[in-house]
Amino acid sequence: MNTALCLARLSTNCSEKLNYQYHHPKKKRDCMKTSNLNFLLLTFLSLTFVWTAEGKKPVQDSSLTPLSVIEKAFLKKTSNIQVKQAGTIIKLLPDDNDGARHQKMIIKLENGRTLLISHNIDLAKRIPNPRTGKNLKFYGEYEWNSNGGVVHWTHKDPGGKHINGWLEYEGKKYQ
Repeated sequence: MNTALCLARLSTNCSEKLNYQYHHPKKKRDCMKTSNLNFLLLTFLSLTFVWTAEGKKPVQDSSLTPLSVIEKAFLKKTSNIQVKQAGTIIKLLPDDNDGARHQKMIIKLENGRTLLISHNIDLAKRIPNPRTGKNLKFYGEYEWNSNGGVVHWTHKDPGGKHINGWLEYEGKKYQ
């Protein structure tokens, strides 16, 4: 059941229950306790729905690579790790046009670690007009560097030898 429908049903059920209990004096005290709890629950669900719908809070995805895996790779200077995570775009960089062309941007993960995203635009569609402050989800290969690391292979492998990667921006996948 979607959140809006759930909120509508909860609100209707609460008002019917309050109306019944108000007209039965012995249940008035129970009515107050129930209505306070229902109000708190309704408020929490409403705020969660609005906050998530406006993109203020990323929706948790259990399929994401734990941030601790990326942090451990950085600390141990490990590379060639397939990762799926999300972060906030903090800087847009000029395209790299040496050899295969790459769209580049720096993102900040939830734990504060920054990563360079290097997206091959000869093999995948570029993200049109990405903006700083927006969320970017990615699936690609992590390579260590002293600045936090690079994620590349965010595209399909035309040779079929590497895991296909992607970027997701504003609900659309680029691969």
